[in-house]
Amino acid sequence: MIKLYWLKITINNKYIFMNINKYKYNKNLILNIYNKNLYIYKKLLNLYIKVYNGYKFIPIYINKTKLFNKLGNFIYTKFVKNNIKELLIN
Repeated sequence: MIKLYWLKITINNKYIFMNINKYKYNKNLILNIYNKNLYIYKKLLNLYIKVYNGYKFIPIYINKTKLFNKLGNFIYTKFVKNNIKELLIN
């Protein structure tokens, strides 16, 4: 049986469920997030996400210390490479 992993994202107080299982083997996946209240779940480990701070998207690398925290609780530590695929959440 194949497990499907869904990422629960809140944008403007609406929940969006996104299947990230098909991107499992792509470590360069980028999620553009507009809401800093997103909680970091285990399936996002070792992925980059980009958070909108009002002016631009800030790249954040998810490591073990950032798990189960809100995006607003930490700042980004690494920059994103140029050849990264982007996934825009509308």
